[in-house]
Amino acid sequence: MRDELRPLEGQLVIVTGRVNNHQHRPQGHYDTCLRDIEVHPFDPARPAISPNPIQLDHLWFLEPPIISKVGSEKMYMGRVSFYTRSDGSLDIGINPIKSMCLDHAIDDIFRSGLAMNRDDRADFTAGVFRFLFKEVEQGRAFLWSERMSTVEFLIDAGKAAKRLREERDLNEAARLSSQMALIKRRNPVQSTPCIPFL
Repeated sequence: MRDELRPLEGQLVIVTGRVNNHQHRPQGHYDTCLRDIEVHPFDPARPAISPNPIQLDHLWFLEPPIISKVGSEKMYMGRVSFYTRSDGSLDIGINPIKSMCLDHAIDDIFRSGLAMNRDDRADFTAGVFRFLFKEVEQGRAFLWSERMSTVEFLIDAGKAAKRLREERDLNEAARLSSQMALIKRRNPVQSTPCIPFL
């Protein structure tokens, strides 16, 4: 039994380790064994990687049909809980949960937006952040980062989305203003007064 995980029962943690091997399951999934495990208690007010992690020799977790390469590093969020082994004995494990590493998500968001024009990129980025906020608020996903706390990210992302919207609005106002000036130059106002419709 992994007694070192007992104090964390029911809590969210970040797990890091190196893929050691796989065992195929009939349902098409794989049991994946990680070695040299570090378990970091999750706290949204600080970066995910803590200075004093719990060390484990190995840990198994269920992976979908797309498996990680043996020798590669794996990092995931999970919840510490008891489970029953195939021989009927109890042990403590870490069940993966739906989560998103912000470090990778941010890189993907900006890479995806590179081919867009500035206004479309602003709309796209703001839309992605709104989606993330909604997922977190409704408890459907958890966000974490090695570089910053989740709270810091959400505050910074909200500020960035607001700046993008304000900048887009200013750009749109400037564009409309320049179009109006062009229309006025092409169609100067006649000295003849307009007659109102009766």
